[in-house]
Order: sequence, then C-alpha cells, then structure tokens
Amino acid sequence: MKLHIENCNNIDNGDVEVKENMLNIKYAINGTGKSTICSAITIAVRDKSKKENAISSLKPYKRLDDETVQPSITGIERINNVRIFNEEYIDEYIFQQDELVKGSFDIFIRNEEYDRGILEIESLVQEIKTILSTDKEIESLKNDFGELINAFGRETKKGLHGSSMMSKAFKEGNKVENIPPGLEMYRDYIHSKENYRWIKWQLDGQAFIDITENCPYCITDIKEKKDTIRKVSQSYDPKIIENMTKILLVFQRLGEYFSEKTKETINTFVKSVSGYTEEQAEFLREVRDQIERLKRKFENAQTIGFNSLRDVDKVIDGLKEYIIDLTLYNHLDSAKTAEKVSIVNSSIEKVTEKAGILQGCIKKQQRLIETIVKTNNEEINAFLYNAGYKYHVDLIEDDSGIRRLKLIYTDTNGIVLDAKGHLSF
Repeated sequence: MKLHIENCNNIDNGDVEVKENMLNIKYAINGTGKSTICSAITIAVRDKSKKENAISSLKPYKRLDDETVQPSITGIERINNVRIFNEEYIDEYIFQQDELVKGSFDIFIRNEEYDRGILEIESLVQEIKTILSTDKEIESLKNDFGELINAFGRETKKGLHGSSMMSKAFKEGNKVENIPPGLEMYRDYIHSKENYRWIKWQLDGQAFIDITENCPYCITDIKEKKDTIRKVSQSYDPKIIENMTKILLVFQRLGEYFSEKTKETINTFVKSVSGYTEEQAEFLREVRDQIERLKRKFENAQTIGFNSLRDVDKVIDGLKEYIIDLTLYNHLDSAKTAEKVSIVNSSIEKVTEKAGILQGCIKKQQRLIETIVKTNNEEINAFLYNAGYKYHVDLIEDDSGIRRLKLIYTDTNGIVLDAKGHLSF
C-alpha cells in the first residue's frame, strides 16, 4: 500500500510503502521524518473516523502564513487502525513499575489449557460462592461490618483514634438522645432522620437573624427567642450529628448479630450523656476486632479457589482454615450470627467431600504453570544472554498469585524496578 504525504512538518512531499496487518519497520537517520510519517498516518486515520482536521497541526512552520498549503496524506482509505511502536507505546506497555511488560501474565502464562484448569477448579468450589453471593443478608452484613470498621478510623494501640468518626460522634456524649436544657422544644427535629440537615439549616440561618427582630423564615417576632435559636448551633455540629446518626443506624441494623451482653454495653455507650470512658473504648475495640475477623472469614470463603489453595500441602487441611468457630467471637455470639456462620461452614464441608479431586486439579494446574514459566524464561533469557545483556527475566508470583515478568540484573540478582532508567528501547 503506497501512501503519499505532503506538507507535514519537514516533509514537503513523499511516498512511503506500508503493508497491512504487519509490523512495518522504517530505518533512517535522525531528522529524516520518521516520527512525522507516523504522526501523519495516525492523525489522518483518526481524522477520517472522527471527521476532524487535526492533521493541520503538522503544517510546516515555514508555511504557516501560506493558506494555500495544507498538510495531507492520501492512500489511507483502507486503514482503520494504527499502532505505533514509539516512546508513548513504551510508556504505556513496556518498562512498567511492577512488571517489565504490561499484562505479562496474560501474555506469557494464560492460555486455553490454563483457563480450562481454572474452570475445572472453579466448578468444584462454585457452590459455596453461589450460596454466599446470593444471600442478601450476608452481603448486607458485610457492608454494615465494613461501614462500622471505617467509623473506627486508623488503628491505635489503645482506645479510639481521636479523628475517627466514632470518637468525634460520641466523645462529648449523645446530644441527640440527651437534649441540652432549653432546647427540648426542638425534640422532634433533633430526633428526626434528617436531623443533621435541620441543624445545618439552622446554622446557615444564623447570618440572617440579626437583620431584623423577625424570623427570616416566617417573619414572626423572635426577639425573645434569639438566644435559644443560637444555642442550637452552639450545641450541635451538623457533621458530627450526621456521623452519629449513621453509626447509630449501623449499630441498629447489626443488633441481632450481637450477643445480648454486648448489645447492652453498646447501648450504654451510644446513649451516654458525658461521653465514653477508656474501658468502653477498649471494649469497642474488641468488638471491632471480632467484626473485622468475621468479615474477613466471610470474604475469604467467597474467594476460595486456586490462588487461595495453591500453597497448601493438603487441600483438606487448607479448607479447615475457612471453618468459622463462633466460640471465638463472644461479642457476635447470637442466633442470627450462628445462622449465617452455619451457611459458610456447611458449604465448606461440602467442598471438603471433594477435597481429593480438588487436590489433583490444583497440583495439575501448578505443574502446568511451572512448565510454562520455565519455557518462557529459558527462551527470553537465551536471547538476552546471546545478545550480551547482563540481565535476565523471571515470571515471579506476587501476593495475589499472579505472575509478572520482572527484569533482574545478573551480577547482583536484584529486581530492576526502574527498567526505563537503565535500558533504552
């Protein structure tokens, strides 16, 4: 296919031959116009599909004032897609921070045989995933657990983190439950679900109450009530009340999952007039820790598969790690929690019945991966060695079980993280 280029940067006119559906490599000295040719083809193809005229940006500097001269390229009628191997491509696909080539797992390891093996393993554990993913109560429970965990903020050695939602909401006591003297008339507003919006509305209205002696909303006389009105914004912070309301709703939804004694202690905490004690804070940390552990147990059971079992010597022993022992969760020891834990445990037991078959499938998949890794490593490293490079590559497994192509400097055997800084393309 012959393309004709005119008036593009330093190219007055010229022809270039390209072959479709093939890698076209063009050699020339610097300044010849290789980059201009690539840009002209890429922009012209894009202009064709978008009905634009971006190729005008390639107009030669020496002809900027000549309106009769316009950049153009002909012969691209059959071209709909172009990929250029240039520095932009390198930045996107090669010399990545966490792997030498973007998507190296899919390029070097994932093939039809690999996918068949994964599907075979998934079919053996699919039942538990289906049961847990379709139980809406378990999904809601995990979400509420997550919301409550977030309310505790960053972990501390003891007590509650001072900047956490939990601390800010309750450190001065529950002023929604315990309305300050003189504000009892606002009880219905303070107890409403939208209380924080009402408080913010009150706060925003402060700027207008001194304009006259009348209410800026209904124009009635408020001369004797201004101090009371101001007391609302002095006593309540809308953001703190919003956070408190959200936390109270989560505690309320989780009520049936707490043991009776824990529920009573939490109720005392959230209704306190004067804030919480250090002992109460430590108690809540215990509750949070158990919630976090149980949430992780539910999540792990839903992701059971090749990656989570690939490192265990015996699958049957690995499956036992997913069983939930409710006696280790005294704060969550309730009939409702036991019901959901039973779903997980019975599903794990069903998978355990197929442990022998599952063990065989996992071992087979591991052998396949080892063979693929060995073959690809040997082929790439043979090329690097013969070319005289003091580097070699390895498909190294990360914490998630995905293998990524890493560049290693042979003399130190250390992984090169900034490959672009050490190698050119």
